[in-house]
Amino acid sequence: MSQAQKFNFLVILLLACLGVAFKLWASESLTLNEAIQTTFQNNPELKAKQASLEAAQGEKKRQSAPLPNSPRVGIQGSTDVAFENEGEYKFEAGLSQEFEIGGQRGLRKQIGSLELEKAKKDLEWFQHRLVLEVKQAFYRLLYLQQKKQILEDIAASNKELARFASQRQNQGLITSFEGDLWRLEDADSFSDLSTTNAERNEARLNLKKILGDETIEIERVSTPWPKEFSLPSEEQLLEIALSGRADLQRQQLEIQQKEKAYQLAKRSRIPNPDFSFGYTREKSLFGGGDFTGNPAVVGGISNLSKTDELFRFGLSFPLNIFAGKKGEIAKAQAEKKVADYEKESLQKRISKDLKDFRERLILARKIVLHYQASAANLDKNIQLLKEAYQKGNIDVATYLNYRDRLIKAKLKFLEARFRLTESLTSLELASGKPWEKVHE
Repeated sequence: MSQAQKFNFLVILLLACLGVAFKLWASESLTLNEAIQTTFQNNPELKAKQASLEAAQGEKKRQSAPLPNSPRVGIQGSTDVAFENEGEYKFEAGLSQEFEIGGQRGLRKQIGSLELEKAKKDLEWFQHRLVLEVKQAFYRLLYLQQKKQILEDIAASNKELARFASQRQNQGLITSFEGDLWRLEDADSFSDLSTTNAERNEARLNLKKILGDETIEIERVSTPWPKEFSLPSEEQLLEIALSGRADLQRQQLEIQQKEKAYQLAKRSRIPNPDFSFGYTREKSLFGGGDFTGNPAVVGGISNLSKTDELFRFGLSFPLNIFAGKKGEIAKAQAEKKVADYEKESLQKRISKDLKDFRERLILARKIVLHYQASAANLDKNIQLLKEAYQKGNIDVATYLNYRDRLIKAKLKFLEARFRLTESLTSLELASGKPWEKVHE
């Protein structure tokens, strides 16, 4: 083998290895945890919630400032421009500051802290809902993936049996009616498989959209269906939700914050004093000799100079009776009532959702348990039935009747597991906790 041939062989071998590696990579299953992590990395709304948390931290620092506003410093001066009284000037400097005397600073600090806690709960609740959104999309794709596999097996079997029937028809062993039945079964299974493939592709696109990366290839997803579990009572679930749902905790923080805002509005009727302090230095000229006995001559006139220094201070109060404080207090009080009613409404909705989702889950679990007893033998029985027909032990009508019942049971069992998982995910959302933490 020449050097050129060796080189070409190595290139082909390398490309083949890369191709195999790519196929292996592309065929890797996406797990539920991987899907959740990918979504967290790419979701822009989650990043916005995280940025809102940073903004709330800044707001807390602002509200915790020791003074209601910054000190005001002023400097001004003047001098003679026409030089008629050369040497005269005036310089003034002042400082003023508002002080709170009604305890407003403590309330503002608490309001800022509550704003930060609300932002944390907003982020926590959004993450919880986002995880469940991924779960719902993920399990739907898993359901359609497994349904597709069942229908592929049936379509392959029907195709084989349709070919087998055509051979037997040509041999005169079966009627044309029986051959037509198998060709119709082949067409029906192809149609069902095509429909499921379209639904699966739609589910894949939906999951990719949630993941935030539509360039990712999702060939398969992999995660087990939920195992048998104990179901807490309605009262226990309600207790878990009322103590653990982040959105309800956020609403409670909202009520506390509105209460502090109401107290702050009432205390703002107490006028905050504004203290000021100033310093003035002024030099002026007037007729006559100066204090040293040496006359100063300006424009042919003798003048004397004098320099004065003054310190001044002041205290002022705003007249809050003209600032609409009553309206501000009434508004703050009404906003607190709104927050109370919103919490009450949320609690009622949680209670109703928990009841509905729990009943739905109980029904779905009963269906699964009814199928589960014979589900393990479905594939075996379908294969035995097929062999019996091929051996001529049963006729086509009997075969189709029993096979369709077995396939229907297999598909119904798969759908029941999916509905059970959907109900479980809905109950996770209503309770505010992942299912595995409900049993801790």
